[in-house]
Amino acid sequence: MEADACAAEAMRLSPRGSPRWFGAAMALGQISSKLGSHDRLIALSQELFRIEVRGAPDDYAICASNVAVHLFVGGEAEVAEHLLSAAEAAATSVPVPAPVMLRSSRGRAGFARCWRAICRRSSAR
Repeated sequence: MEADACAAEAMRLSPRGSPRWFGAAMALGQISSKLGSHDRLIALSQELFRIEVRGAPDDYAICASNVAVHLFVGGEAEVAEHLLSAAEAAATSVPVPAPVMLRSSRGRAGFARCWRAICRRSSAR
């Protein structure tokens, strides 16, 4: 079985919105990016948009930020912007975040903002 099929299967077998599901989604995003499968990245972002963020905003923010990076790098800036906004909203919705969670989700969103700037600069040339 190919890596992308394994990641998609892991998402299918994991409870939607669970930490394992988000981990599989991040893997699928990375694999799709490396394979140049922009359609799959966009489909993954659409699936992330449909998730109601409640119990795991940190997991959502980390996953959405990672997928946004791959979208920025793949030239899908408009979708990436929307996904990054959703990630940032989730990262700031944690009522009293543990220090590690705060660094993790907000740090990941910051990482995605850096890639956005790099991709904007590259496309302006």
